[in-house]
Amino acid sequence: LESMKNLTVLLIRSNSFSGALPDGIFSESSGNIVVDVGVNKFTGELPSSFANMSNLVSLIGPKNSFAGSATTEAVCDNTDPTNFIMDCDACECCEICCDGENDAVCGFQLDVRTHKIYMVRGFLL
Repeated sequence: LESMKNLTVLLIRSNSFSGALPDGIFSESSGNIVVDVGVNKFTGELPSSFANMSNLVSLIGPKNSFAGSATTEAVCDNTDPTNFIMDCDACECCEICCDGENDAVCGFQLDVRTHKIYMVRGFLL
């Protein structure tokens, strides 16, 4: 992933990937960026470069093992809150989060063409 600096869409949900996401990913991308790394085994913090990306339109990362401080306020300020979903314990500033008790919010599909998140039963978040 580190060499994929022009990447604009990363959909790797439910693959048991582990480790930290590399900081330089998407660093040279000019188009809208869509990231779905949910339901894996990622650890550590989100790349700090996410805080500076004005073209980050969707960031979905629930059900991982990110650190409690994984999501900085700057990342939250830079991302559309309706397209930003993380585990509650890894994101104090998230408006939508998965907490184990309210996992229904994590049962969704991402429409890559429109960058909209839909609940599995068809309701728009």
